[in-house]
Amino acid sequence: MSCSCISSAPNTSGGIQSWYDLQDYAPRNPLDLVWLAQIYDGTNTDIGVFMNSSTYSTPPSSWLAASPFSYNGTPACVTNETTKPEKILEQSNWNFTHLTRNSSTLLAPPLRNMIFLRGGREWTMNIPLSLGVGNYSDLQLSFLENAGTRGDYLGTIPVISFTARAYTGSITLKLITQQMGKVSLGLRGIDASGNWSMFTMDCVVVP
Repeated sequence: MSCSCISSAPNTSGGIQSWYDLQDYAPRNPLDLVWLAQIYDGTNTDIGVFMNSSTYSTPPSSWLAASPFSYNGTPACVTNETTKPEKILEQSNWNFTHLTRNSSTLLAPPLRNMIFLRGGREWTMNIPLSLGVGNYSDLQLSFLENAGTRGDYLGTIPVISFTARAYTGSITLKLITQQMGKVSLGLRGIDASGNWSMFTMDCVVVP
């Protein structure tokens, strides 16, 4: 199920044996996985911007112990070929036959961030998120393990950045992915008070 672009791939190559190795490993480009990333805030749809970031992984002081972000519903598959009735029917069938998130409060906490996504450029996955009461004009999405590296030769990490407006409350992260496999994504936020947080999304991307 794994692919060469996902963040766990270094562990299968034999090159990563400890934190010494991970820190020296080159960060992975999220565009290898993500074909398009957007945020819908209920009014506006903003397309993420690719950039090499110097602020994805190293706060000036410390991280918030717990991320204020959480899932706010069940991820849903939407066709990008809306003029084809058969694709709309296939979209409905896929959502009917796939449970993309287990929201049970009895589920073991380490599994609560796991979601299933449908891969392929013809599908968008709408992932509902709650950002809490804070305002975030600086959101960055990348492979989670990139935050454990020292970055590229300039010390930066490739990310998809959202800075079009101050996001707050309920949003929808809209992802089109082009590789299958298991991957951990990290959504890094900096709120208006300068607090840094990282939300983990453990994604299983399937056909």
